[in-house]
Amino acid sequence: MDDLQSGQFLVPVDGRPWWSDELYAVLGMSPGDVPPTLDALLRHVHVDEREALRRAVEECARGGAAFAQVHTVKRLEGESRVVAIAGVAEPAGLGHDVRGVVVDVSPDVRARAARAVNAKLPELLAERPVVEQAIGCLGLVYGVDRAGALEMLRWSADRRDVDVTAAARLVMQAAVAAGGDLGTQGGRLERAVASALDDSPPA
Repeated sequence: MDDLQSGQFLVPVDGRPWWSDELYAVLGMSPGDVPPTLDALLRHVHVDEREALRRAVEECARGGAAFAQVHTVKRLEGESRVVAIAGVAEPAGLGHDVRGVVVDVSPDVRARAARAVNAKLPELLAERPVVEQAIGCLGLVYGVDRAGALEMLRWSADRRDVDVTAAARLVMQAAVAAGGDLGTQGGRLERAVASALDDSPPA
């Protein structure tokens, strides 16, 4: 599992939940090994982190709030991994379906990312193509490599039905708006970037 892996999921208001085959692989399983439910996903998340993820999904389903979090998961064979999990709302009936992505990341990059944000953000905001800025920002915030950051950016663009450049611009606007000491206020930056993943019409 040294190569980047990612998968998608759907938590619907009504109807059947869904996982992509790739998400089963991220969790060390074969498609169909377990029903693709939120509870099944949560069972792989570290016990101390489950409530935060459940609450984020429920708030997304209830009120449409996008989320992006980093969690430790345990694969079926017992190996621990660190994943970035992001979700957005899709209006459905009286609530929202929650469509999300799980991106496998290196276990040790999150701490390095937090230390690096203060030093690297000015460089990210320099005169560079906005897509490259956003890739760097996502890499620092969520601890993903370039391929992982680009995949998250493409996923966000697809969810918003905009091109990658427009999605990148929204990510960087969110990072700038967060302001402050981003290395010690990672939660604030995560929340700001999560808002940029929302699939409502961009401003």
